[in-house]
Amino acid sequence: MLAVRDLRVSFAGAPAALDGVDLDVSAGEIVALSGEPGSGKSALVSCVAGELTPVTGTITLDGRRLDPRRRAPAAGVAVVWQDLALCDSLDVAANLLLGRETHVRSEARFHAVAARELRELGIPIRDTAVAVSDLNLGERWLLALAMALGRRPRLLVVDELTASLGVLGTATVERLLAAAREAGTAILLVTRDVDQMFRIADRIVVLARGRIAAALDPKTSYRDDVAALLGEEAAIAHREAAALRRSRELQREFLSRLSHELRTPLTAIRGYATSLAAPDVTWDGDSQQRFLERIATESARLGRLVDDLLDFSAIESGVMRLQPDWCDLRLVIEAAVALLPDLWAAAVRICCDVDVPVIWADHDRLEQVFVNLLTNAFKHNGAAIHVTIEGRLSHENEVEISVADDGSGFPESLANNPFDANHRPQSRTAGAGLGLSITRGIVEAHGGSIALAPAAVGTRFSIRLPVEVAGATEEPETARLEGSAHA
Repeated sequence: MLAVRDLRVSFAGAPAALDGVDLDVSAGEIVALSGEPGSGKSALVSCVAGELTPVTGTITLDGRRLDPRRRAPAAGVAVVWQDLALCDSLDVAANLLLGRETHVRSEARFHAVAARELRELGIPIRDTAVAVSDLNLGERWLLALAMALGRRPRLLVVDELTASLGVLGTATVERLLAAAREAGTAILLVTRDVDQMFRIADRIVVLARGRIAAALDPKTSYRDDVAALLGEEAAIAHREAAALRRSRELQREFLSRLSHELRTPLTAIRGYATSLAAPDVTWDGDSQQRFLERIATESARLGRLVDDLLDFSAIESGVMRLQPDWCDLRLVIEAAVALLPDLWAAAVRICCDVDVPVIWADHDRLEQVFVNLLTNAFKHNGAAIHVTIEGRLSHENEVEISVADDGSGFPESLANNPFDANHRPQSRTAGAGLGLSITRGIVEAHGGSIALAPAAVGTRFSIRLPVEVAGATEEPETARLEGSAHA
């Protein structure tokens, strides 16, 4: 299909942009072209597109040699440039069918044809009469690709198309490119997204200083090797993209799991409020009070779920806001116990050694830690259990707090990773399944650690906290959570 031979490009006073490049792209093949800035990618694409005349070398398409001075894409070649080639003053239909208008007889038919093409491609632009200037960036990128595909090219050149797209836009582009490949189109995809290369490319070609540094098969190569060829900037981008994808996956999983929990209290609130507001029913005082109490209870539950969402998001993003001060550990624990129902609170015993010092911590956040652990213990075992909280100075600069119950014990299926929010059991009492994950995030934000400890009976969690963190001040600070995601 496309054959580039001994292509050389140079500019006055600068090293050769291309120095003897050979490249082939076959029909029904996606070749990912990559390289650091200045490697020669743009020069190669410009030569193929006819925008740049090489010093030497040949470019052939289907065995036909292309005129190097043509100054426009040859017949059968379509290019989607990174800076786009859209007419902002025209509407979507006029851009999409530009150069193909002669077979459309009426305005209504014109827009119907454009709408059908977008629909067949799966591009979510519904209004073909809207001006291109009113489209968002993602829609503009997709329209540019649709324009290129509408010409049914034998060779499609795509220049960093997904660099500014979100997850859904990128997925749409990759789906369209895969479909074009299946239809026999040869595709030259310029990209620095390493994961994208491995998702859709049949071959990866890396340029460096105007020459081909590597030609790799994604099936037998490694992502880190390609990232290393692209330099530190690409390696950082690769890691950031992977982290962003993981964060989005966690968000989708979390929202999917949380949706039912949010709908339940909302349904109850709506139902009781509708009953109270019904114009054709008069409720007695006891019924009204019962409805209002249930609305208040479900509202509080909804508030807790929203708080969990905010805390989980803060932890997943790697930043949790703390308001530290000197805290008496026993007072923090007593405040947490006071928030429990009376029956539960009566079953909690607090044993703190007299030599436990005050610690530099966020009182409210630590209180939340103990409320989460205590609530879990009673919810999953019932009110018949007893919980003992012990605090001691483990060594000069660290305190250890143990929260142990005499219940049925922690489920063996979860014991290997008790803080993983993505593998919580779905049960009537499980809630959103974020309590332990948030607990760990808060403890680690304080520079401490929490673990499920061995216990002869029931469940025991061990928390270790530093007495004073380095550089402690009385000003609010942000604790950053680095490393693995706290899920």
